[in-house]
Amino acid sequence: MIEGETYEGSPGKNYFVRNFIGGGGEAKVFTVRSLNERGKPIRVAKHFNTPLHDIAIKFEEERDTLRTLGGSNGKPNYPGAVTLYDSNKNDFFLILEYVEGGSLEAPLDMGGFGSFELADAVQIIRSASGTLADIFEGEGIAHRDVKPGNMLLGDCIKFCDFTLALKKNRNTGKYESPVYDGKKEGSFLGTPNYCSPEIVSGGGKGWEEWGDERSDVWSLGVISYEMLTKEGAFPRTSGLRRLLKKISLFKGPRTIEEDLGGFEKIIYEMMQRRPEDRPCSREVNSWCSEFEKKLRGN
Repeated sequence: MIEGETYEGSPGKNYFVRNFIGGGGEAKVFTVRSLNERGKPIRVAKHFNTPLHDIAIKFEEERDTLRTLGGSNGKPNYPGAVTLYDSNKNDFFLILEYVEGGSLEAPLDMGGFGSFELADAVQIIRSASGTLADIFEGEGIAHRDVKPGNMLLGDCIKFCDFTLALKKNRNTGKYESPVYDGKKEGSFLGTPNYCSPEIVSGGGKGWEEWGDERSDVWSLGVISYEMLTKEGAFPRTSGLRRLLKKISLFKGPRTIEEDLGGFEKIIYEMMQRRPEDRPCSREVNSWCSEFEKKLRGN
């Protein structure tokens, strides 16, 4: 996609490309203006860059996942997932909901680790965990790439980028996606800073049985550290190899020195090494709701 050009999505639906807003090697994201909808609203175009085999698979998987979560038109079943409005399977782009607040990554980058007020951080984790719980309980889908850049700040936290999402097969109980079929043995897919030990370790029980929402819960724990503590869960200066080693050999969450009024106990639970020892996303959502009542003095 090129800024200033017009592209066709499904037949008769055209989009004028306004600004590049992010992305990299596999996909780039632009704001676009719909030229066929009343009021010509702003949308987001996610353009998968090259028509390689794995790119086509990722495009199709994200498109189909978003269709499952909300349909291509109409009111979404899951408000916490961005709405898919249109797509073009020949040019590999999706037309998505524009969320004016941007992603959680921007305020974290600007303010730095530990820059969030406790009430704001708890609200974010409560909203995010509620969405993850709804999606997993309703559709058997785990996001699998939960990170600040994929959490958009709207009326609620809205998740985007479902390229790595896994869906539970109700018959076998295993989590499936063709995106993972070409994964090399011993490697992992995801964003290293937010990947859980079972994902970094890969293979065996750690992969097949626990590539589920509890890996997403781990990621929320890491994000909680970043919002509320100056050091974060892991030092960012250690380099990729040392970071992966720290995660794969992880024994327990770092002690939080900041006064979080007891919320640190929830964060510790989210970052238990063994996924079976972590709460599910519904439990995290419930705990956060109760903690918010405590903060309000109820």
